[in-house]
Amino acid sequence: MTAAPTRWGPVGYAVRSLLDEHRVEASLTLPEATPVDTWLRLRLPLGHRIASAMQDGRPVQVDRAAEAVRVAGPAGAGATTEVVVVTEPDDGAGQT
Repeated sequence: MTAAPTRWGPVGYAVRSLLDEHRVEASLTLPEATPVDTWLRLRLPLGHRIASAMQDGRPVQVDRAAEAVRVAGPAGAGATTEVVVVTEPDDGAGQT
């Protein structure tokens, strides 16, 4: 998806599922006016959940219940940021 209109400016993204390698990769192009609380929601298939995530090589906050990763806008309008999400098996017993 490229240049999807939002109230903050155009957003682009590409998501690649590598669940057999226990990860999901996302490339995001966020507008310069990105809100402080920006979340990337990744609805993983049954049996998988988010274990951890990194944005441009730095750990970022994860909300397992919401299946989301908090991302910061990159410097400069139209700049791209890379997110790597590590997944783990989810047996369905008590999500945190």
